[in-house]
Amino acid sequence: MFTLSFQNRILLIFGSLLLAVLLFTFLVVNNQVRNNAKSSIYKNFRRTETAFEEFKARRLETIASEIYSVTSRNPRFFSILAESAHQTGDRGGDLGFDTAPSKGGGRHPQGQSNLPDLHRLLLSLLPDTVLYRRTDIFIVVNLGGTVLFNKAKRDEFGNDLSLNPVVAAALSGQQVPFLYATPRSFFGAGIHYAEPLADRIEQIIVMPVEHRHHILGAVIVGDAAEPFISD
Repeated sequence: MFTLSFQNRILLIFGSLLLAVLLFTFLVVNNQVRNNAKSSIYKNFRRTETAFEEFKARRLETIASEIYSVTSRNPRFFSILAESAHQTGDRGGDLGFDTAPSKGGGRHPQGQSNLPDLHRLLLSLLPDTVLYRRTDIFIVVNLGGTVLFNKAKRDEFGNDLSLNPVVAAALSGQQVPFLYATPRSFFGAGIHYAEPLADRIEQIIVMPVEHRHHILGAVIVGDAAEPFISD
């Protein structure tokens, strides 16, 4: 019968112990590496999430500033929306603008629209603005949710977006969220949009236009979201 010598037994015992130590060390290191990887992924996710939130806040602030610039520096813009708000029944007080007369010289009575006139005025005003040039979507609606101007189809007006929940919330004075959506999913069949953009994710912001605590309408703008998301 084969037996190990004392020296070989010692070597076998120490070899087994060394193997056990190496295996234990490997398991500890492997577990630590996994934990570090999970922690790193979580931290990177949190950093990305924070950066994304900061980006949204900056984007919203920039768009709000540009919308304010368009409206505040163009009394005609306020006047157009004030006239349209007057037609939709906002008689809560003097808005401080002379509303546009009809072609016959008088005011349009309640329910009688001069949308073509208001559309033509916006068409002559908005294409020269920075906001118009740098956005894919640029739509102006009046207090009733009726489209007065649409960059994607400049001869289009009169479409009804009042049933769009985001637009309705903005027109009622609520703070609406910063949205990521495709024009097809956001507008549905309610309005024309450039077909190449139909299924592209856009950063969409709906902001009310206010004057003297009166909401006159809203501006809807959208920009491509892919450059940030792809990073």
